[in-house]
Amino acid sequence: MPTGLYNVKCRNLRRMCRALLEDQGGVVPSKREGLMSLPGVGRKCADIVLDFTFGQATVAVETHVHRVCNRLDLAGGKTEEQTAKSLESRLPTEFLSDGHVLILPHGKRICMARAPKCDECLLADLCEALTKR
Repeated sequence: MPTGLYNVKCRNLRRMCRALLEDQGGVVPSKREGLMSLPGVGRKCADIVLDFTFGQATVAVETHVHRVCNRLDLAGGKTEEQTAKSLESRLPTEFLSDGHVLILPHGKRICMARAPKCDECLLADLCEALTKR
């Protein structure tokens, strides 16, 4: 599957690698703040690295996870960062890592931004967006 903004991502990846080698001695930071200090790394990317590389319980929230969580009232937040903080405070630690992996495909395939497939959604009876339609 092609990635969006590939020119920007490629440029940031090169800058990030240079920063890792020159500023970090080739060592990937194991804290969110250290990761986010790298060029092109935001909270979502940092949380994915913390989760999958270092085994730290985090939930990576991007646009799809943010939308689903708000529609289902799983976590409130006007921004992805607010939603992530809300999920981290509400979910048991052992479920944090699975949150992103389980919710993301639902947001991409069923609970889409413009034309959600509410008739196919197994969670439609819990959905606040559906009741507002």
